[in-house]
Amino acid sequence: LGESSAPERSLDGEVQWRMRVWDGQALTVGALVQQHLPMQGAAVSDQRFGAYVNNEWQLVPGWRVVLGARADRSASGEQALAPRAALSWDVLPGLNAKLLDGVALREPGASLSPLRELAPQAMPSLGNERLRATELGLDWRAAANLRLAAAIYRNEASQTSDAVVAGLSQGPLQFQNLGRANGNGIELGGDFAADAGWQLRASWAAALARAGDAAAIIDAPRSLAKLHASAWLPWRGARAMLEWWRMGEQGSAPDAHSLV
Repeated sequence: LGESSAPERSLDGEVQWRMRVWDGQALTVGALVQQHLPMQGAAVSDQRFGAYVNNEWQLVPGWRVVLGARADRSASGEQALAPRAALSWDVLPGLNAKLLDGVALREPGASLSPLRELAPQAMPSLGNERLRATELGLDWRAAANLRLAAAIYRNEASQTSDAVVAGLSQGPLQFQNLGRANGNGIELGGDFAADAGWQLRASWAAALARAGDAAAIIDAPRSLAKLHASAWLPWRGARAMLEWWRMGEQGSAPDAHSLV
């Protein structure tokens, strides 16, 4: 149970129950609620409710399946169900393959939420955005201190929020669910822990995102490389870490840049 303020205030609570139904099957059930307190000058407050169930099942040795779903009632009163599924296969000792597919729902972004209270005419029928992600991955424990991983994925977003002019060209702006976007990507990574105590973790990802309607490339980084290294220092309990990111070109910034 928590309270947040940034700058809007809300009260949040969640309860979760995990249980073993029988050997090889684990069930998780949960519920959450958010009470959004009214902003200064707003006349209403709103509530959000959610409930979810997740069942992990060991079919046979080496095969596991996860089935889940989440039901939400958003602040606007819209109700929706988001399912998810995953299949995991231990191909060989130390080598695991997984296939994941799931749907998520997202309310209009935080930058738009004050409009619902202060200027509801700006978003009269704005509904949830719908996101779907599909991923195929491999995870290989090559040695006791070396792990390698690879994945390919596809993300699809629909009913994304866009601003449009309502009525005449000089009319007020309204936000409506118009946009579509999709992205395909690949990610490679690994981590190594040396006997001497130092550790190295690296990953590289490349993706291409496009707007679904106009087939235009979205202004998002097309590649991202990360390197994280750490080692113990002579002082007991102290550890030094270095992290390096390199973000590839994107639509409005053709030059790659790094962060250390």
